[in-house]
Amino acid sequence: MSFFSSSHPNPTPVDQSANRSTGNVYQNNTGKSMTVLIECVVISGGGAIAILKVFIGSANPPTLEVAIVSNEDDTAPITSNTQSSTVSFIVPTGWFYELQNHSLNGGTTSFTKWIEYS
Repeated sequence: MSFFSSSHPNPTPVDQSANRSTGNVYQNNTGKSMTVLIECVVISGGGAIAILKVFIGSANPPTLEVAIVSNEDDTAPITSNTQSSTVSFIVPTGWFYELQNHSLNGGTTSFTKWIEYS
């Protein structure tokens, strides 16, 4: 069984890392569904909470939460807790998508790769 559909068996990967940022809404205008992979980094420590959330939706702003990366460390006020995780999700044609930072108390977030397959 192939991950991609038989009507589009070999999607083209495009590295959008330099063209994407957290807090901005993007729209899938490719004319077909697309798969997005984002490698996220969350850093917390000393009560800081680092959270990244992915939202998609047919309207802007998107409101359907489809992925979350979080790292929480309330027990060690001096240490740092870093986690890297890759999330993937499908964006239907015409839909909107956004990566949001929901960190608290000094938690930091970023992403190292943002690849879109269409």
